Amino acid sequence: MDITQRNQLIYRFGLTIVVLAGILTPVANYLIGNPSSWSAILVIWLFVLPITIGIRLQPANPYLAYLLVIVLNLLILSIIYRYPADYLYIIYAVIIPVLNFVLLPLRWALPTSLLLLITLIPAVIGMVDNYQYLPVRVLPTFVFLTILMLLWAVQSDAKDRQIKRLAFTDLLTGLPNAVALQAHLNQRRPATDPLFWLVKINILKFENLQLIFGEQTTHNLLHCLTLQLQTLLTESPILARSDNNAFVTTVSFAHYPKIERLTDAITATLQACVVKHLYGYQLKTAIGIAHSGICGTDANELLEQANIAIETVRKSGGGCVHYEPQMKTEKEYTVKLREALSQAIAKDQLQVVFQPRVNPGNHQVCGMEALCRWHSPELGNISPEIFIALAEKNNWIITLGEQVLTKSLQFMQQLQQQGERNLVISVNVSPQQLYQEHFAQWLADKLHNFKISPHHIELEITEGILLRQETGALEVLHQLHQLGVKIVLDDFGTGYSSLSYLKLFQFDMLKIDRSYVHLAEQSHYDRQLMFSIVTMAHRLNMGVVAEGVETERQLALIQTMGCEEVQGWYYSKALPADEFKIFLKQQKELATRSA
Repeated sequence: MDITQRNQLIYRFGLTIVVLAGILTPVANYLIGNPSSWSAILVIWLFVLPITIGIRLQPANPYLAYLLVIVLNLLILSIIYRYPADYLYIIYAVIIPVLNFVLLPLRWALPTSLLLLITLIPAVIGMVDNYQYLPVRVLPTFVFLTILMLLWAVQSDAKDRQIKRLAFTDLLTGLPNAVALQAHLNQRRPATDPLFWLVKINILKFENLQLIFGEQTTHNLLHCLTLQLQTLLTESPILARSDNNAFVTTVSFAHYPKIERLTDAITATLQACVVKHLYGYQLKTAIGIAHSGICGTDANELLEQANIAIETVRKSGGGCVHYEPQMKTEKEYTVKLREALSQAIAKDQLQVVFQPRVNPGNHQVCGMEALCRWHSPELGNISPEIFIALAEKNNWIITLGEQVLTKSLQFMQQLQQQGERNLVISVNVSPQQLYQEHFAQWLADKLHNFKISPHHIELEITEGILLRQETGALEVLHQLHQLGVKIVLDDFGTGYSSLSYLKLFQFDMLKIDRSYVHLAEQSHYDRQLMFSIVTMAHRLNMGVVAEGVETERQLALIQTMGCEEVQGWYYSKALPADEFKIFLKQQKELATRSA
């Protein structure tokens, strides 16, 4: 029992005494013919004051505070008995409301003080009137006082219950919320139970449901899932909705296979609700399981382990996973990676390298693709697939993209100052950059500052932009075309390419993904497919770049198909700026000797 509950019991006990004293004392006074009323009223407030102190201060030992205040009241009462006078009671009764306002919250101080002032009426009358009729006047006052205090007690108790319900209950489902779950886990002490398991169910992409099906349908799904889970988890001590899209339950099993059967049943339950309310929509869940016996964890650590397990399984698109200690290490690495990338972008520490694009007919370098690389002093070389995705997730990709473009234009300016006027540079652009309203103007200003013609710049975009077909992106692409910048569709054929996209976006060039090049070398069917792509691109007045060319046989195959440019390790890997200049010089010398 905590301090608040204990004080509530003291309060109810004291209130009962007050009610009995308020009813019985005046009656007793009247029966024995005692004309004094203030003693009866003092008996009432003898119990009220310690209760107010106990509720407000919530001492560690409210019984001691209760005893001390009773002694204080008895001392005051003995003084008034020694010098009987109603004005002493009035002074005492005025002090009580002052203490009420000091010790009590306002919503309790006002009614208690008001009730006390009401009890002053008989005493004031007693000072100017005959004491003979005082008990008759006191009795109705105390009856009225008792009724008011009872009503106040009922109302306060109802408010307390309502506040507690709001604080510990999820209003939509009626389940315990995160606060109630935390209290339950702290009370359960899972670290002492080797058979204790915590299961967290996370509905992936829950926000999309509200956008697609509307709020009411989503609420119906949650209600359905709540009822089904309550039916399924009848032996579980708690089922809580800990977040907007997450449910948490605890179970006690001796063997892990039972947990697996439970999670399978939970998944089936969710799918049944999906079929009923979302008409078979493919909804995925991530279920994280944490076991208190792994590290002797407390409630907070157990919840954190379940969250780490969910983050692990979320990356693979859903499923169920049991927490393992190495997952925490992976999460800590991710946190370090995120912090390091944030600092590296803020300090503009990422490197830009350049991979040559070569004409397969004369082996002359006709351009290069700017690629971003990151070497962390603490974490080492980080794959672009990892840090680019992390930058997009944390909305750093716009800043990073601007840094890459700026360094690329700076390098292009150096090449042109050295007499290389025919090269083009290709830079990858993220969808977030294209959705910026002023991106085209920003690029135009950069080109002007570096004195570079827009015709020497190509921007590569992926098919993810094609799927969204946002008006803003289309407008930015149109502005870039007007500026004279070329637009390249990167990794063509690996996503959801459509011929209508090629017409809608008016690309200047296609880059065929390396997977097509490798497959075409091995399969006649893939060779014909790749040849058809090249032919289609040429008929739409688009150039073609083949990526991932690594062998002489692949180069010969590309030449027969008519690709204008190739890119790959057959000629060179991506090079730092200084090494690219050396490679460019060597290729010129090689072409001269060949001629």
